[in-house]
Amino acid sequence: MKTTVLDVQTAFEQVAEMRKEMQRLERRARDLEGNLRATAKKRPLVIHPEGNSRPKTPPFVLSKDVHPLKTDPGLAERVQRAMDLETRRETEIVVAIVVNALEQLLLSKLGIDGFAIKLGGFGKFKVRHVGPTRRKVGFSGKVVTTNAKKKIKFVALGSLRASETEQQNSGN
Repeated sequence: MKTTVLDVQTAFEQVAEMRKEMQRLERRARDLEGNLRATAKKRPLVIHPEGNSRPKTPPFVLSKDVHPLKTDPGLAERVQRAMDLETRRETEIVVAIVVNALEQLLLSKLGIDGFAIKLGGFGKFKVRHVGPTRRKVGFSGKVVTTNAKKKIKFVALGSLRASETEQQNSGN
């Protein structure tokens, strides 16, 4: 295989241009990261669970003493790639914020029977009130009334539900 001096010289020039471009992009990434960190120090990240309107309950404020959720490594890795985050800690904080916002919204609406949060294509969380029931205790024969309960039910939607249905059909 014969290579000419011009081919080698062209390749070196291309590598030099790529290095310059990489250095420019690295500088830009450092500048953006610095701006982001400076902004984060000035203002804490605030999540309003009810969109743009002012929430009736105080918003979730991310502080330094928030303990991120321990997540499945696969989930954390996917979120990290999707959001182009640098560290696993940042990823865990993002997941914790989303889960905390869902939890706070469900807790604030727990008194409303039938309230639901729908996450399109994934699933729906639904609040369900269960009234008190009467049952007979085995050996003593006493009739006991249980307390009323408020339950949260998850219903799969979209491809998750289709997959669930396929597994049920293949099992029969």
